[in-house]
Amino acid sequence: MATWATLKADAAQITDMNDDVIKATLGVLTAPSELAGTATTDIYLDRAKEEMKQDLLFAHNLDPNDSDDLSALDDIVNYNEDYLKKSLAFKQLCLFYTRYNGGELTVNHDRMARYCSYYQNNKSLFQKLKSSAGNITDISTAKIKL
Repeated sequence: MATWATLKADAAQITDMNDDVIKATLGVLTAPSELAGTATTDIYLDRAKEEMKQDLLFAHNLDPNDSDDLSALDDIVNYNEDYLKKSLAFKQLCLFYTRYNGGELTVNHDRMARYCSYYQNNKSLFQKLKSSAGNITDISTAKIKL
């Protein structure tokens, strides 16, 4: 069962078409195969998860201090794990490229705008995520361009 605590983007979601910039920016990775490890999936993970958690709690009118509401968040994560992994990857990349933004007309600036936009699009559908109880509208028909 997936929970909020175990939610983590897949390395492939982060490195897809980004390994060049991530590798050059981090400067510690020497081979593309190294991009599949935790060095990649941990990029801005804590900050991204904290911001995304607040977005999810707000979207579902959940109280971060209520254990029942946090259980409801885990239920939403379990039922929508793939969508939320993708959203988390977008949030991590948005934060990464915001940090390393080289200004307009740079690759990092373009990617920052792209991934922040992708995250905002996904975030706009957070309130429609379904829990196993089925009491929230299903988003399975929503089209999301990656």
